[in-house]
Amino acid sequence: MGKRTARHDDAGFATLTLVISTIAMVAILMSTFAAIWMADNVQMTTSGMTAAGSTSQVVSEEFTADVQGATQVSENAAAVGCGAGTLVLGLTEATGTVAYTEQSGSASLTNELIRTVCASGSTTGPTTVARNVTAAALPLVSGSTPPGTTSLQAALQAGWVNAVYVGYISIGLAVTGDRHNVQLSGAPEAGGSQ
Repeated sequence: MGKRTARHDDAGFATLTLVISTIAMVAILMSTFAAIWMADNVQMTTSGMTAAGSTSQVVSEEFTADVQGATQVSENAAAVGCGAGTLVLGLTEATGTVAYTEQSGSASLTNELIRTVCASGSTTGPTTVARNVTAAALPLVSGSTPPGTTSLQAALQAGWVNAVYVGYISIGLAVTGDRHNVQLSGAPEAGGSQ
């Protein structure tokens, strides 16, 4: 009789181990790539929001300074006589007239909020305050009714109103592509004293 030798058939076991190991490796690599991709997207989104936020802050500070220095306020384009496009708000300051207007932008479907300064026959600007404005930029002006008028709003639409009758001015802008709207606001230093 011959000797029997034990026979080990590891070929099936090795193949199964190789398949499972390969599947596990692919899953780990996919998870790693997905985590890197998500982290990169979060960083780009945060950078974009930070840039948009800082731009909004600069614009808001400029608008606030304009409103604080205003001695007169108007929503009447003929009275303001400064800037092109649809007048949103006009302010008279010691240095001249500041007009915020809404104009069609370079792309036919977008509007821009523009700031123009007119002083002693010369014009400074125009400067684009906001691009891709999707909603009409309408100011909200609060304060008291000037004598001889029916309301502050009617007086603003008729011509210049002394800033002592204006307590607060706000313009809300809906901007395409931003995850937040831009809110411009301020109060004239002379405002609210009537």
